[in-house]
Amino acid sequence: MASPPQVSRGRAKPVGEPHRWGRRGFASAVGLVIALVLTALPTGATPTVQAAEPKVVIIVGATEATTAKYRQYADAEYAEALKYTTNVVKVYSPNATWSAVKAAVKGASIVVYHGHGNGWPSPYPYDPTFKTRNGFGLNAQAGQGDYNLKYYGEPYIETLELAPNAVVLLHNLCYASGNSEAGYPEPTLDVARQRVDNYASAFIRAGAAAVIADGHMGASYYIRALFTTRQSIEAIWRSAPNFHGNVYAFDSVRSPGRTNLLDPEQPTSRFYRAVTGRLGVTADQVTGAPFAATDVDPTTFVVPGAASTLSDGAPVHPDPALAEPPVTSLPANTPLRLLADATEPAGEATAGSSVFEIQTLDGSLSGYMAADDLVPRDSTPPAIWVNEAGPATSGYRIAGLLSETATWRLTLRTPDASRVVKEANGTGASFALTWDGTLDGAKAPQGLYSYRIEATDPWANPTTVKTGTLVVSDLVVTRLGGADRYATAVEVSKATFPSGNVPVVYIATGLNFPDALAGAPAAALAGGPLLLVAPDAIPSVVATELGRLKPERIVILGSTGVVSSGVAAALPAATLP
Repeated sequence: MASPPQVSRGRAKPVGEPHRWGRRGFASAVGLVIALVLTALPTGATPTVQAAEPKVVIIVGATEATTAKYRQYADAEYAEALKYTTNVVKVYSPNATWSAVKAAVKGASIVVYHGHGNGWPSPYPYDPTFKTRNGFGLNAQAGQGDYNLKYYGEPYIETLELAPNAVVLLHNLCYASGNSEAGYPEPTLDVARQRVDNYASAFIRAGAAAVIADGHMGASYYIRALFTTRQSIEAIWRSAPNFHGNVYAFDSVRSPGRTNLLDPEQPTSRFYRAVTGRLGVTADQVTGAPFAATDVDPTTFVVPGAASTLSDGAPVHPDPALAEPPVTSLPANTPLRLLADATEPAGEATAGSSVFEIQTLDGSLSGYMAADDLVPRDSTPPAIWVNEAGPATSGYRIAGLLSETATWRLTLRTPDASRVVKEANGTGASFALTWDGTLDGAKAPQGLYSYRIEATDPWANPTTVKTGTLVVSDLVVTRLGGADRYATAVEVSKATFPSGNVPVVYIATGLNFPDALAGAPAAALAGGPLLLVAPDAIPSVVATELGRLKPERIVILGSTGVVSSGVAAALPAATLP
């Protein structure tokens, strides 16, 4: 029987600066620990088919003198939401009581909240139930003004009945994005991380796919993106106008299987942006809505834009005054382009007195027509969404959707753009190009191949162009993942040390990253893996891996506060057959 390994405990000296988690420029050893501690995420959520129009609920809590300003913000978001669904509900202070909010939120796909935040850690006494923390600051009683405040924390929030894959948008709060209250010190990165993770947790338990917290920007951008794109929640968050690029990523402790991202305004301070949840869920899975259509006829004329004749015999005049006899007349529903408002004097005249310079779509006829003889038609160019641009079953594929039926052309060029690799074209609301990855019968060289998509709708609106790059590479990408962070670390160990019998195994807590971050380079240098344990238990998958590895010694990272003496005592037995 093999002798049990020697177990020692490593202790790190305090450091003055927080780790910058998730930023560019890490050394390869730090990249290793990211693979070790990241929890495997679901491959994707099941799309939800909405039984009715998606519901948006906008809440303004009691925020004293600031409440009126937040109501203005909310009104703008209400108007934005109404562009995509009629199912929009407002619950504003002084009538935003818990009962009113809970009833309104039932079945909501998007919940917007402006108001006070009360999170943890904070300067106030600790309450393990979080009864007043990580939730909404609402009216204690209806109709009693904007100073009538009561906090409803996690025990209340987790009872909300949200729609599947709902997104919660928290705006202007303290704590929710990691920030502090006015007048209090700037939090450390570790405190900001805890605040973000804590604040989102009850909403996640209530069924939210994600919680976005933004202290300085309103919700209109997020509402629009959730209704008009099929981007992932993470892509929407990263594409926001106030994205700073200072991203820290970490697995959620309060919501296992979820991911937290922070994007402070400065590299290590001013924590006013965060998102938590299943960040691969896409916008259409949240709202159940299709892409925003662009083939809708407007209610007023758009110049330049499109129109059609109202009835048979619509006259076309040679002059803007319409004084000269018509040069011709057109049948009903003749498609036209409006080139300019030719009303004399020029200006915004009401329908019935406006005159437009027109042209047929083929350019064969031009002249002037009265607005009374015209109907406004689709004047918006098509939008293009690329859903795929990468390797396919055999070769490569670029594909996506258009916001309306349009004539499209997709051209793929070599990295130096000197040669067309392949071209595809068609008419419809989707497009695709497949390529076998060869040039002149041989394997195409690696590089960034550029593509260009052009789409023009039937009303001759301006052609929409979208460009991008297709990566052609021989690099093999392998994913190592398990059911949770403990199993993921085991999978990395198996892949790196397939034969077992290693000289050393490093052990760190699975509830936080700094110890593993510090120890991963040492483990790699010593020729052994880094495995994760709970503070008071060895996960069974880790115990099995220790038995396979049969290390000569074990190094524990951190004090007994993160890896207990009981775990340290049990580690040698786990390595024995």
